[in-house]
Amino acid sequence: MEKAVLLLFLALTKVHLVYDEILKVSKMKKKRMKLFSILLTAIIVIMFILFFPFKIPFYVKVPGKVIPHFEWLVIKSQDNQLFSILSDHLNEVVQQYTSIQFDRGDITNFKLNSSISSKGFVSSGDTVGVVYSSELEYMLSKLEGELSIAKATLKLYEAGEKESIITEAQRKLAHERERVNEQRSIVNRLRELRDQNLISKEEFEIASNKLELYDIKVDIAEARLQTVTTGAQQELINTQLAKIKSIENEILSIYGRIRQLVLITPLNGAIQWFFNSDSLVSVQDTSSYVVIMPVKWKDHYFIDKDQEVRIKVPGMSDQLHGTVYKTSNVVQILNNRQIVVVTAVIGSYSQDFISGTLAGCTIKCQPVSIPEYFKRIF
Repeated sequence: MEKAVLLLFLALTKVHLVYDEILKVSKMKKKRMKLFSILLTAIIVIMFILFFPFKIPFYVKVPGKVIPHFEWLVIKSQDNQLFSILSDHLNEVVQQYTSIQFDRGDITNFKLNSSISSKGFVSSGDTVGVVYSSELEYMLSKLEGELSIAKATLKLYEAGEKESIITEAQRKLAHERERVNEQRSIVNRLRELRDQNLISKEEFEIASNKLELYDIKVDIAEARLQTVTTGAQQELINTQLAKIKSIENEILSIYGRIRQLVLITPLNGAIQWFFNSDSLVSVQDTSSYVVIMPVKWKDHYFIDKDQEVRIKVPGMSDQLHGTVYKTSNVVQILNNRQIVVVTAVIGSYSQDFISGTLAGCTIKCQPVSIPEYFKRIF
């Protein structure tokens, strides 16, 4: 009996071991089937991605700088030149350029138009300020004096005079010569004082200018004496007429230069004053803005004209929209990287910008396949 029980126990144990082996084989098959299913699914997904004509959006995200479409800037350079520049930032061209050269030692003064200095906005044709040149004012005053003298001399040439007038002319000439001698002595003394830095340069120049005027009056007195003594020939009268015409042309030229010193804005926009020695004033167009964006060299191939640009300006709740206008064909270096500047036109907006505002920009490029997408981002 005990032997039979032992044999039965051994038989049951063997059956159990066999059953365990069967279970282990079954689990391994299930695990292999699961791995096979995962692998097959992955292959199907990869084949779908590689060969199915499916495209996804592609964006290029870059920083941008908002600037006005048009800007008028007045600059005074260190070499005593005044520049007036009207720039078109969208097309990167200078539409209008004016340059005025002042003489060395000329004293210039810039005066704002007080009626618009506090408005912050100007219209095309407004006078924003005037630049005064002491040299031009002196030249104009001198030429007008010479013109008056030339015209007076012409009248003397055209008329004969009596003996009493000749005597008076002789006295006048003697008086003018005496005054020139006195003034020359003064100038010589002042020159010595100036060389010793005992007087200012301006005081010496005033005395020198006065001496020049006295010399001119001597010339006038001599001419008058000659006229009243001998009378003038027609050739001399013609020469005087030509001299008058020449002086009048010089005066017109001076007036033309003075008109250029009246700063008249060519566009509507916000006005900005500068407090450094170079820039004087700028007027920025507020009706149209552009954004310039430095794009990596490898990304500029994906950007075309008229593509949509989304612009986020800090402080503005609404996202702005624009379109790509042009891509520069010049490569630049920024932070040791090659970049190309892309310019976009900003569409409608409800708020004015401050020129130079930085913004986050997203350029919407053509959709690409999934392999191409990963190729671009890695």
